[in-house]
Amino acid sequence: MSKTKEIRRQNLQLLIDEYGLTNLARLAEANRSYLSQISNRIPRVQDGKPSEVGDQLARRMEKKLHLGNKWMDQSHDELPDMVDDAALQLLHIFVPLNPEQRQIVLESTRLLIQSMVNR
Repeated sequence: MSKTKEIRRQNLQLLIDEYGLTNLARLAEANRSYLSQISNRIPRVQDGKPSEVGDQLARRMEKKLHLGNKWMDQSHDELPDMVDDAALQLLHIFVPLNPEQRQIVLESTRLLIQSMVNR
């Protein structure tokens, strides 16, 4: 398995952990069983090799989940030590938003933080 294919499988597992398999399949418009087979490295009947996250599935997941271009091809398994539970909770809220919604959240957050700092 190529490095990119393994990174994609690991990222798939991160997304399954975050969204749950059924919800992820629905959001990404992907087959739940197929995602499970990829995640669990189930060998295909045709050739005995495990299914992989191909280019088409990777790009579709990035688009549907608003993850950014080539997100599935980059490793995301290590977070800085400064990221605590509260930061992760914010990330889980932020990730599914579309770009316009993200901009609104960012602007609102900046204003909120400014008001808290200026007290």
